[in-house]
Amino acid sequence: MNIFNRLELLIGVDGLKKLKGSRVAVFGLGGVGSFAAEGLVRSGLGKIAVVDGDVVEESNFNRQLFATRSALGRGKVDVACERFSDINESVEVQKFNFFYGAKTAHLINLASFDYVVDAIDDIDAKVMLAVSAYRLNVPIISAMSAGNKFNATGFVSYC
Repeated sequence: MNIFNRLELLIGVDGLKKLKGSRVAVFGLGGVGSFAAEGLVRSGLGKIAVVDGDVVEESNFNRQLFATRSALGRGKVDVACERFSDINESVEVQKFNFFYGAKTAHLINLASFDYVVDAIDDIDAKVMLAVSAYRLNVPIISAMSAGNKFNATGFVSYC
């Protein structure tokens, strides 16, 4: 049995082929990025790159997919990649075990990706990633961090 049989019913053979041939970079493996990355792997994505310089901590348990007792103190990218291999052994994974920012941006070729998922908490890094993706014409999906925010009326849309 193919692990993607049920997905094929939804998106067809051509859709699965498109996913298999696609490459996505996920920046940040926290509360949003961990679920986004695993969802892509479970959907038959062919190549994924994960970028995060953090380690799993107890404070992550309430919101991050990869946060478990056995993962405490380990790099999030390492834990994520082991899990990805257990789920979909054909996915190609590239690990970047550092935080994206001015000092590390040159280490990642954004133009090599079909999509970028921005799940970064740091505002400066988030803006840098968005500007870089825009300049390279790489589509970006950005999650706007709302961690520790209790007043939803403070969010404003400028669209």
